[in-house]
Amino acid sequence: MYCTGSPASENGVLVMNEDFDIDMSAHRSALLTQSDVDEAAHIICVSKGHAEFITANFSLRTQDRLHALKKDVSDPW
Repeated sequence: MYCTGSPASENGVLVMNEDFDIDMSAHRSALLTQSDVDEAAHIICVSKGHAEFITANFSLRTQDRLHALKKDVSDPW
Protein backbone atom coordinates (compact mmCIF):
# COMPACT_ATOMS: atom_id res chain seq x y z
CA MET A 1 0.00 0.00 0.00
CA TYR A 2 2.70 2.48 0.93
CA CYS A 3 5.74 3.01 -1.23
CA THR A 4 8.90 4.99 -0.77
CA GLY A 5 11.31 6.31 -3.35
CA SER A 6 8.68 7.40 -5.88
CA PRO A 7 9.43 10.61 -7.78
CA ALA A 8 7.15 13.63 -7.77
CA SER A 9 4.66 13.63 -10.62
CA GLU A 10 5.90 15.05 -13.90
CA ASN A 11 3.30 17.83 -13.74
CA GLY A 12 4.22 18.61 -10.12
CA VAL A 13 7.90 18.94 -11.04
CA LEU A 14 6.96 21.22 -13.94
CA VAL A 15 4.69 23.48 -11.87
CA MET A 16 7.18 23.82 -9.00
CA ASN A 17 9.94 24.68 -11.48
CA GLU A 18 7.95 27.15 -13.61
CA ASP A 19 5.90 28.83 -10.87
CA PHE A 20 8.29 28.73 -7.91
CA ASP A 21 11.74 28.14 -9.44
CA ILE A 22 12.11 25.01 -7.29
CA ASP A 23 13.80 21.93 -8.76
CA MET A 24 11.89 18.86 -7.59
CA SER A 25 13.50 16.46 -10.08
CA ALA A 26 15.49 14.68 -7.36
CA HIS A 27 12.54 14.49 -4.91
CA ARG A 28 11.54 11.01 -3.74
CA SER A 29 8.70 9.99 -1.46
CA ALA A 30 9.35 8.80 2.08
CA LEU A 31 7.15 7.46 4.86
CA LEU A 32 6.36 9.84 7.71
CA THR A 33 8.14 9.00 10.96
CA GLN A 34 7.61 10.01 14.57
CA SER A 35 10.88 11.95 14.30
CA ASP A 36 9.45 13.94 11.35
CA VAL A 37 6.33 14.73 13.41
CA ASP A 38 8.39 15.73 16.45
CA GLU A 39 10.61 18.09 14.43
CA ALA A 40 7.83 19.76 12.40
CA ALA A 41 6.66 23.25 13.28
CA HIS A 42 3.52 22.59 11.20
CA ILE A 43 2.14 19.56 9.40
CA ILE A 44 0.04 20.44 6.36
CA CYS A 45 -2.23 17.62 5.15
CA VAL A 46 -3.75 17.58 1.67
CA SER A 47 -6.77 15.64 2.92
CA LYS A 48 -8.75 15.15 6.10
CA GLY A 49 -7.92 11.45 5.82
CA HIS A 50 -4.21 12.21 6.06
CA ALA A 51 -4.80 14.32 9.17
CA GLU A 52 -6.88 11.53 10.72
CA PHE A 53 -4.15 8.97 9.93
CA ILE A 54 -1.49 11.14 11.57
CA THR A 55 -3.65 11.73 14.64
CA ALA A 56 -4.33 8.00 14.99
CA ASN A 57 -0.76 6.80 14.39
CA PHE A 58 1.58 9.42 15.79
CA SER A 59 2.04 11.22 19.08
CA LEU A 60 1.44 14.96 18.62
CA ARG A 61 2.67 17.38 21.25
CA THR A 62 -0.21 19.63 20.33
CA GLN A 63 -3.01 19.45 17.76
CA ASP A 64 -2.54 23.07 16.66
CA ARG A 65 0.46 22.07 14.50
CA LEU A 66 -1.70 19.77 12.35
CA HIS A 67 -3.61 21.44 9.51
CA ALA A 68 -5.79 19.95 6.78
CA LEU A 69 -6.72 21.86 3.65
CA LYS A 70 -10.39 22.90 3.54
CA LYS A 71 -10.87 20.96 0.31
CA ASP A 72 -9.17 17.57 -0.16
CA VAL A 73 -6.59 17.36 -2.94
CA SER A 74 -7.04 14.13 -4.86
CA ASP A 75 -4.10 11.77 -5.08
CA PRO A 76 -2.95 11.40 -8.71
CA TRP A 77 -1.95 7.78 -8.06
